[in-house]
Amino acid sequence: MKLAFFANINHEIRTPLNAIEGYSQLIVEENDPEIRQQHYEIIHNSNDMLQRLLSEALDVSKLEANAMTFFNKPCDIPSLMNELHGIFKLRMPENVELALEDCPPLTLVIDRNRLTQVITNLFNNATKHTIKGRISFGYDQNDDKIRFFVKDTGEGIPKDKIDVIFDQYVQLGSGTSGVGLGLTICKGIVEQMGGTIGVDSIFGEGSTFWFTIPAQ
Repeated sequence: MKLAFFANINHEIRTPLNAIEGYSQLIVEENDPEIRQQHYEIIHNSNDMLQRLLSEALDVSKLEANAMTFFNKPCDIPSLMNELHGIFKLRMPENVELALEDCPPLTLVIDRNRLTQVITNLFNNATKHTIKGRISFGYDQNDDKIRFFVKDTGEGIPKDKIDVIFDQYVQLGSGTSGVGLGLTICKGIVEQMGGTIGVDSIFGEGSTFWFTIPAQ
């Protein structure tokens, strides 16, 4: 699996690098403003992809070395969720509806950036596997735990992959972009927050990824 991971990350890194190199040359030679803008957007998106790949690899290294840092401060959760809703709307696939469930008042002492990272990774995972239908996200409180969730009406997860979906280097399909680290990072962050993470899925109907963290 690790050998397959290195082969995959080599391919994934070369893809945006080749795009940046090729379109950087084309944008210099192109005079049409509209085409230049298209080239710029490809370069910009490729740069984002490259940064995300490197960031994921670094985060996994930190988790394995138990060196990931957390800066906990009071965070207004409804405000954070509304902020994420505004960002996610810009990334939605065609024919897919986005919904933010009701957000009851809640303040947590937590690392806001790490919480955002987990929810965003789960959302990005949902968009990769949802062609049509709906993606919703939110949270609820159960006793002394807060449960966050991202629910989709996508392709679902085969039964033989549910137990390993959070393992390193595992991807849902051969056609999936990325290197199979996003869910591993989510699991590591949630566990270091003192929580648990899981998924409920029916193949062909959709999935609900969830994680719980202590309310205190």
